[in-house]
Amino acid sequence: AIFSIGDVHARQGDGELVGAPEIGGRVTVRFDVRDRARAGWPLVERADQITVCATGPTEHEAIRTGAFEAARVLEREHGFAFNEALFFLTMTAQVRCSRTGRWGDHDPVIALSMSRRLIGESHAKDR
Repeated sequence: AIFSIGDVHARQGDGELVGAPEIGGRVTVRFDVRDRARAGWPLVERADQITVCATGPTEHEAIRTGAFEAARVLEREHGFAFNEALFFLTMTAQVRCSRTGRWGDHDPVIALSMSRRLIGESHAKDR
């Protein structure tokens, strides 16, 4: 697995819009490495949601990449058909822009979150 952490900021809102004050720091991170590939892009799992992070040359392309990756995760992990997953995401996903525009050599970054509760409810009738 490949893992890296960027710079530490003194304070930052939900996303790096144009930069933030950088400071030194020590970071502790806990993660699991899975035996099988679950996603082609970074996947963050919390008790209440699953988030896919993606990037692209434009915000539009980053969102499209994130949505397609999230649909593949729903297909592989939760039994959705791919098109069904896209409709589900259209109705329920939260998309946040973590970095806008092109700043230097960096493309826009988005985070697309899916509610575990809604994933479970959408397939409860099928079980």
